[in-house]
Amino acid sequence: MNELNITEYGTMTISGHGMEPSILARTVEFDQSGSVSKSFSDRTMFVRLIATADCRVAFGQDPRAGSESTILPSGQVQYFGVQKLHKLSVVKL
Repeated sequence: MNELNITEYGTMTISGHGMEPSILARTVEFDQSGSVSKSFSDRTMFVRLIATADCRVAFGQDPRAGSESTILPSGQVQYFGVQKLHKLSVVKL
């Protein structure tokens, strides 16, 4: 099973990194059938993502990652602005 590490932040630094300490960090396991995270904190404005396999991600109240979703390459850290209490869907490429 592949893993997506999600770290939640309320603010970003001037250099574009999450302001520590983070609000929460969690790991979501995923495969070709996909997975959905728990809702982000009501304080979360940004997430830091890193995956163990190439995948696609989508954000929303009821997200479904698919062929039109954002690609997240394996091993590369990426930050995204998100809405409070939304979720993340991830599916393996």
